[in-house]
Amino acid sequence: MPRKSDYKQLNALGHGGFGSVFLILEKATQKKLVWKKITLVNEKVRRLAQEEANNMQKVQSDFLVAYLGCFEEEGEFYILTEYCDKGNLRSYINDLRDRGAVISEDKAWDLMGQLGEAVQSLHEMNIIHCDLKPENIFITGPFQIKLGDFGLAKVSMGITQYQTKIGGTPYYFAPELVKYREGERLRQQTVETDMFAVGAIFYEVIAQKHPFADNQGNIQNIKIMECHPDPLPGNFSEQLKHIVMQLLNKDPQRRLSTEDLLELPQIKERIQKWRKSPQMKTYQSSNKELNILQPSLNQFDINRKGLFIKNIASTVTDRMIELAFTPFNPIGFNLQQNSEIPNTQIANVQFIYEEDAQEALDLMNHKVIEGLNIEIEFQKRNERSPPISPPRIRPPQQLSLQPRIGDNKKGLFIKNINPQITSAEFGLIFIAFSPTKCVRPNGQPNTRPHFGFVDFETEEDASQAVVHINGVKVDGLALRLEYSNKPTLDRSKSTG
Repeated sequence: MPRKSDYKQLNALGHGGFGSVFLILEKATQKKLVWKKITLVNEKVRRLAQEEANNMQKVQSDFLVAYLGCFEEEGEFYILTEYCDKGNLRSYINDLRDRGAVISEDKAWDLMGQLGEAVQSLHEMNIIHCDLKPENIFITGPFQIKLGDFGLAKVSMGITQYQTKIGGTPYYFAPELVKYREGERLRQQTVETDMFAVGAIFYEVIAQKHPFADNQGNIQNIKIMECHPDPLPGNFSEQLKHIVMQLLNKDPQRRLSTEDLLELPQIKERIQKWRKSPQMKTYQSSNKELNILQPSLNQFDINRKGLFIKNIASTVTDRMIELAFTPFNPIGFNLQQNSEIPNTQIANVQFIYEEDAQEALDLMNHKVIEGLNIEIEFQKRNERSPPISPPRIRPPQQLSLQPRIGDNKKGLFIKNINPQITSAEFGLIFIAFSPTKCVRPNGQPNTRPHFGFVDFETEEDASQAVVHINGVKVDGLALRLEYSNKPTLDRSKSTG
């Protein structure tokens, strides 16, 4: 059993409402550690302190601050942990800003994978962190992160509960935590609220500002509930920016989970490297590389939340794949050369819901992109494939728009198009629904959103486009669809 006399307290590292944190020196080994000192003012505080220690003890991961023990002495409760010598993510963000630098794309993916692993290790044990923020993410070694401070963590019994008190930093609250009903806040902390905080952290690392801050840096609840963040800087890939925005989805049922995050191809690759790294001695992830090209598998051994696409023309880009599958809410994709068939590419696309993947398969299979009919199937799995996260129930999709009397039921009027989207890209967004013509009138100023028109072969195609595309954000703007009051697309002064 450790004793206070075994250590020498050095300098304070931080203070909070639930104890103070100090750098200490273990006298026997001269090793620097950290202890959190909690004054036991009553039995409730003792119970909470022991609960924090218990939570840290039951979960082990290379991406969590290592728990080293606890003890009580002279009315104080001490929790011992490892010392992370590179500061925290807040100091890292501040350093980037001070130097006029930005995080690299590679490091951003590393951060996403490591924090995803850390949070998943908690969620797998039904623990909700409840206070995810840059100050609680510590850095050690060659940019290895460690999630810490479990003081507000709660054990979830799998039942959504409404709480009269809530912990955490309001700046990183999800919209459902700051929503009002008849003057009372709906206080509800879940794994989904943790993931919103993860999205806010990623956004802040990339953009070096909070996603819902005004020009003075103030963060208001109304912005968290109703406003969309500014688009992320253009020097980052569309895939990375898309993932961050999916984590910040205001609908908790459409927000990414840790399982969704760790199934992304870019993160799976890093998991494989971390497993092989000698610095990751205790890292034992259940995630293994997904082999989608294994031909001799049982027909039922498939991933119904992932699609494998082949026969993609060599001229097709990441951007084109992203836009073509946008109606089905993909959470990630990768595109690479096909080593078996020259001048073609293959791709993997991941989804949150099995229904989205199924609809993408049904509607996109054999569509022509850049002159080739793409071929789609569910991703195949083998004995090395990771367990797939349990199916999630997709929120009901409703036809929120109905044609009026006299409207052309085969034609749509599209508003709020980002001016940077080209006419060819505009057409790709609707390709799943067999449009007969897509046009955007010439002469529209680039200082405000554009509009366009799309005609379809059948009324059902137009209706499906409304269901899947109305309100979907493309390059930071949510597309708005209406039925056209024109019988045909006869716009000679248009581009298509």
